Amino acid sequence: MIEPLRPLIRVLRLPTIYLLMGLGCLFLTETLLAHGTMVTPASRIYKCRFEDNPENPQDPACAAAVAFAGSPQFLYDWNGVRQGDANGQHQVVVPDGELCSGGGSEYAGLDLLRDDWRTTTISPRSDGTFEFVYLASAPHSTQDMLFYITPEGWDPLQPVTWESLDSIDEPGNPNDPVDPFCHLTTANLEPLDGGGQGYRMVCPLPARSGRHSIFHVWQRDDSPEAFYACIDVEMGGSSLIFDSGFETGDTSEWSLAGP
Repeated sequence: MIEPLRPLIRVLRLPTIYLLMGLGCLFLTETLLAHGTMVTPASRIYKCRFEDNPENPQDPACAAAVAFAGSPQFLYDWNGVRQGDANGQHQVVVPDGELCSGGGSEYAGLDLLRDDWRTTTISPRSDGTFEFVYLASAPHSTQDMLFYITPEGWDPLQPVTWESLDSIDEPGNPNDPVDPFCHLTTANLEPLDGGGQGYRMVCPLPARSGRHSIFHVWQRDDSPEAFYACIDVEMGGSSLIFDSGFETGDTSEWSLAGP
């Protein structure tokens, strides 16, 4: 018997089978309430949770986020940056300046305006694309995977607004003034290196250089719930030109600028 369970059994005097059933339900609930975040490149919350010590962060930005929250608990809830009733209305439920927290007050430390959030350096492949990897601790059916990016010359000390993300020269949706640089309507669940399951998503990278923030949205189609993540990156540059069809994930419509 696992040693930590002995005091519970002695105090509660429950039959072992009922105790284990109860504990099993508790663990199952925790699993079902967990969802996921981007790991390649790693999201802001993932870096603070797994690439630092959540109880005593050494990274200044992560330490400031924990101090702002008053507790590291939000880092243990790294897979729950979400809005339960988003239903595709992301610009309504997530206010300007609160994108990294997904509009959730418990995650507000992630919205701190700092120029020292740790970045991951990324560059496009020869075809102008990049493979994003999302760790899904509880997989869901997908309606949309949306990727936005800050404009060239972005100042990380200024709040990120929805309007500021509309800086991609592409056709997009005329009914939506804010267009993602990548919009996928399907995502296949598969085993990930190192364990767990998740989604590998190939997207074109827009022409950018230097520090930027990529904002990711995962909208479920079996629920109005949506999940959000800010991903701090150092861009290696891209010469991608968007063509019609990019929003459907049709890579045959993506092309590179010629010499």
